[in-house]
Amino acid sequence: MTTAEGSVLVVGDLIVDVRIETDEATARGEEVEGRITFGGGGSAANQAAWLASLGVDVRFVGRVGCDSSGDALCDELEAHGIGVHVKRDSEHPTGTVAALIDQDGERRLITSRGANAHFQVSDVPHELWDGVDLLVVTGYLFTRSSICSAGRSLLAEANGRGVPFALDPASARLAASFPGERDFLEWTRGAEWCFPNSSEARALGRAPDDESAARSLLRFYKGVAVTGRNGCTVATSSTVHFEPAATR
Repeated sequence: MTTAEGSVLVVGDLIVDVRIETDEATARGEEVEGRITFGGGGSAANQAAWLASLGVDVRFVGRVGCDSSGDALCDELEAHGIGVHVKRDSEHPTGTVAALIDQDGERRLITSRGANAHFQVSDVPHELWDGVDLLVVTGYLFTRSSICSAGRSLLAEANGRGVPFALDPASARLAASFPGERDFLEWTRGAEWCFPNSSEARALGRAPDDESAARSLLRFYKGVAVTGRNGCTVATSSTVHFEPAATR
């Protein structure tokens, strides 16, 4: 998707991940033992880190608060070799998501978007587009009216510059409740690739299975790769096939 000389521009969420795990059954009002860990996260930031691990030149744009959490997140991205161009928001704190994981491995997410919910297209400096071969965005840029117009303006900027883009819908619940679901699909129409997980694909494609969902989403995207526990369903205009997950 990129040339040897080109860069990937990733724009989206950068957030503190709080992971809370317990092996004990919990009841209302009870205290249980568990494990609590903190780390960097955000679907866009995670994609940036994976791309950098593959040797891709990555530039990341996001928004954090003027706080120590924001400092730590930026330092973590830089440690991956990513070019960090993060806007500091003096009015909103760095975002946080808490994942509550029970003894069965089921999880519940509680999210405070913080500064992420106030992205502006001006957060992306014009000079940062120089040498960019691909833009990667997540669905979070389109989930709130406060930033939806900025997300659409970002895609218009990429289109005007002839830069293709890839899309990660980011959340099944959000995918099912985008403001004007059909509007979301139209706004993001033309993506080179859409990378939903199984739940996201079925919600957006209104389909009962991954293959049907992928075929449905091809009406809007040039390529669709639906990721699941057992592998990935890859669909293009010429073929649909299933790639099993690698075994260790």
